[in-house]
Amino acid sequence: TPGEWEDKVWGRVQHAFAGDLAASASYLETKAGYRCSVHFHRERYNAFLVVSGRIRVREVYPKDGYAMRDLHAGQLLVVDPYVAHFFSSIEDSIVVETYWTNDASPPKLDDIVRYDQGGLLNGAEMDRELEEILGWAEIHGCFDDPF
Repeated sequence: TPGEWEDKVWGRVQHAFAGDLAASASYLETKAGYRCSVHFHRERYNAFLVVSGRIRVREVYPKDGYAMRDLHAGQLLVVDPYVAHFFSSIEDSIVVETYWTNDASPPKLDDIVRYDQGGLLNGAEMDRELEEILGWAEIHGCFDDPF
């Protein structure tokens, strides 16, 4: 059953189901010009399916910096565990986010390691912080192959 709506700096989220199931899903309503936290998950995979609007997902890699992918309605992107990432909203958007683990155990919604809390998107600021984000990601094991 759907949970309560939770306000976020970038919009709001409703966890549609979680618990003992092998996968979980959340319904996101995002605001244009805002971004979520830079973060990663130790165990869970993340899939973003854009229902309406447009978002940009940035993944952080040790040699290449960011990989940016713009997604619009109908497009899906999967982010592996230990890949630091964040999304920003190009337009107000509706996104379904699903989570699962490699061993089909129930994903934990608290499986998240955050660099920051997100907020108003400032691309120049994020570019300046790239070296710091890369250092944070390395310290937390993002670039180790857990599998």
